[in-house]
Amino acid sequence: MDGDTACAADAAPPTTLLAVPGCLLAVAVLALAGAASAETWSWFTEPFSVDVHMSNPDTGAMAGTIVVDAHAVRTEWRIAGTEQVTVAMPDGDSVRMWALLPDGSTQSFTLTGPDTHELLVHGYIAAVTEPEDPRHPCTRSPETHRCTFEADETVDGSVLERWRIEVDGRDGGAHGRWFWFDRGAGLVVKGLDDSGTELRYSGHRRGPVDQSAFEVP
Repeated sequence: MDGDTACAADAAPPTTLLAVPGCLLAVAVLALAGAASAETWSWFTEPFSVDVHMSNPDTGAMAGTIVVDAHAVRTEWRIAGTEQVTVAMPDGDSVRMWALLPDGSTQSFTLTGPDTHELLVHGYIAAVTEPEDPRHPCTRSPETHRCTFEADETVDGSVLERWRIEVDGRDGGAHGRWFWFDRGAGLVVKGLDDSGTELRYSGHRRGPVDQSAFEVP
């Protein structure tokens, strides 16, 4: 996920390091407030949950679970025997996020910037969205998101389609992510971004999800 836009946060000290699929955020601590959002994600197709393993050559590896519904995304990371939970909700052009950190503290912050909703797709909805889906960011915002099929590639014994997404950032440059799509299953099983962060998806579960997963303090 490109850091210039999707990883922007409100500028107010103190800050903490927070893991979100595809990046580590140095985010400002804000007061927790507000109820669950009534808005829905522009890219939402259906509820689902998926297990994910994220690894980066600089920050190491962690395992987690992502739960997606129309109005919220919950990400739970298991780090060195502890858990870090975030809940993200759409809020106009921004995204509100709540975090329960391993030390038991809770924090809240806002992600801002052009196409923030679509940029979050790279870490979340890409796990189940077909590249040709009309709600995919490359279809919705072709002026800023470009999808290119590169080649068939064998990964762990399965032949997958390797796709490249390029996204225009606020700095004027393009940021990219590759994802490996299993056409037969209709699932993305692997993602890789320009920073070297790799996401492996498994245990895809489609259908209604437990709404208690999205409760915030």
